[in-house]
Amino acid sequence: LSDAFGIPADQVHFAADRVTAGEHDLSFADAVAHCYAAGGTPAADGTFVNYPLKWDHEKACGEAFVSFTYSCHAAEVEVDLATGQVRVLKMAGSHDAGRVINQTLACGQVYGGMVMGAGMGLTEDLAQKNGICKNLNFDSYIIPTFMDVGENDVIMVDNPDPRGPFGAKSLG
Repeated sequence: LSDAFGIPADQVHFAADRVTAGEHDLSFADAVAHCYAAGGTPAADGTFVNYPLKWDHEKACGEAFVSFTYSCHAAEVEVDLATGQVRVLKMAGSHDAGRVINQTLACGQVYGGMVMGAGMGLTEDLAQKNGICKNLNFDSYIIPTFMDVGENDVIMVDNPDPRGPFGAKSLG
């Protein structure tokens, strides 16, 4: 936006769902549109400092730790443009779960999440009428089977967290 409006970058600010660029006041959507129109990609730098935790060592209670886990997923799909039918060819998921204590169980959790996501996006339809679920079993509520998902890859990032048990973070 600084280039679009001919102003220094330090005069572009984001607050309360608005972007101000010098004297210009834009919605977030308009600011993103300006950025893409100029051939850019919206990005920002920042730092987050965690709030202080309250922990009572004598009673062993309180807020023990705060850890953030990060993940990234991708899917390669094939789309029949005539019918709109989508077929999942391959999925990959990468997770930072700290130090993974049980690799098999952790990977199984991610595999399950990938298949669940594919099902939610492609086959599952929770039918309701007047707030009552109409599909009471799996003959009318279609979940993916082994044949419905392609190759899956899981990449666990070993990033031990000193605050977690044995360096572990959450995953699930």
